[in-house]
Amino acid sequence: MGEIRKYNCSCGYSQELPVGVGMSGMNMLAIQRVFPEDILAEFLKEKEKDNVETYVNKNQLGICTHCQTLVVSPHLQYVLKDGSEKHIMGTCPDCGKEFFPIHNPDDVCCPKCGKTMTIETAGHWD
Repeated sequence: MGEIRKYNCSCGYSQELPVGVGMSGMNMLAIQRVFPEDILAEFLKEKEKDNVETYVNKNQLGICTHCQTLVVSPHLQYVLKDGSEKHIMGTCPDCGKEFFPIHNPDDVCCPKCGKTMTIETAGHWD
């Protein structure tokens, strides 16, 4: 179950976002709804060949430098049987441009001023 997190900065910027993995994180229909078919082509080919060991789609926290905001976007992570790890990333949900993933959602700098943000858990999401 994912968390709804509220990120607050002393400069006044705040954002509440659903991060992490929900119950549909391994549901193929849900994955196919969030990524275009051409983007999923390699993953689907490997899955059909039974070459995918594990996979999960999550709400990836990131920073859009174009919008200067915190965002979440789909992130499909999968591991092939040879151990190689692959990633398919969505884009900023507001402007459609590439965003930069934040790998540690417990240590986030404000996209407006660069200060460290405080974090509150506001709830959970499925």
